[in-house]
Amino acid sequence: MVSSWATRIPAIQQQLHLSPGILGLALFGAPVSAVLTMPLISWLASRLGSHIVTRWASLAACIALPLPALASNALWLFLGVAALGATTGAMDVSMNTQAVTVERKIQRSIMSSFHGFFSVGALLGAIIAAGAAAIGLSPLFHLVVVAVILAVIVLLASLWLLADHHPISPEQRFFALPTRPIFALAALAFCSQFAENAIGDWGAVYLHTGLATSLSVAAVGYGAFAGAMMLGRLGGDAFTQRIGPRRAVVVGSSVAAVGVGVGLLVRLPFVTIAGFACFGLGFAVLFPIVISAAGRMQGVTSSLALTAVMTSGYTGMLIGPPLIGGLASAISLQAALGIVVVFCVAIVFLSPAIPPQHD
Repeated sequence: MVSSWATRIPAIQQQLHLSPGILGLALFGAPVSAVLTMPLISWLASRLGSHIVTRWASLAACIALPLPALASNALWLFLGVAALGATTGAMDVSMNTQAVTVERKIQRSIMSSFHGFFSVGALLGAIIAAGAAAIGLSPLFHLVVVAVILAVIVLLASLWLLADHHPISPEQRFFALPTRPIFALAALAFCSQFAENAIGDWGAVYLHTGLATSLSVAAVGYGAFAGAMMLGRLGGDAFTQRIGPRRAVVVGSSVAAVGVGVGLLVRLPFVTIAGFACFGLGFAVLFPIVISAAGRMQGVTSSLALTAVMTSGYTGMLIGPPLIGGLASAISLQAALGIVVVFCVAIVFLSPAIPPQHD
């Protein structure tokens, strides 16, 4: 769903004759609306169950998917993107809560695989979108067809979702309270998403502008990062089960720090690309482990804890790329990306917040 929309952004930009600056402001509606929606969704999931909220949030996202393509100007594009961001943000909270419920039922780690299949879906969506663009399908027609197909899949898949409604006490509030364990996991989520999106958004730019590679080589750099992360997540559950989630976080962030550090210090494109691949592989298990740990938090419902952690992660996602851009203007992009290594080290020090093994 997300990649179907994201790959048609250039066509919609051309259709509306938007400058990069105006387009950027319009696209900002998605993460902001997602963050604002998450507390409400956690409240609903706590009362109705994640299985119900997942079904309806997913169907709402299918309805919202074509809305950006209907926009006639930047304001309507902002509103359409905000609607899509709010509904996909709702999906994020409810689906991750449902994944925690499944983990509890089968008594083993599967969160990394869930996130891995998100990457698989993103890849398939991008391939289909590329084909749709190649044969001249309009963004609206393409997104409507995708939305209908996904709605059918949602209706069928939701039949097998697990009920997880647990009545909550009156003292449990609308927002997850920032207790020390939740705060520590939220800090981990912030660092993880900050660093991941910094490399995701600026890695290819660094290869092209900093190392003077061609655009195609720069694209290979992003592909190495994203592909390694997808493979790491698909195989991450077995790795986590073998050494434990806390050690997996330490090992993963250490591999990522070494990969990025060497890739930035050795100014050779193939070394940098390999470093970005190491980063993607090392970071593959981090966010799924943090999400799983939040879902097992004692004394608070899964959806409330997940909302606090995911909101912090989204905040890191919002702050990371612009901050790297500002630092790059002040110093250099190479030095600015060095902050990613600092965040990797911070994750190692924050790793005691992760339970050493699954309950």
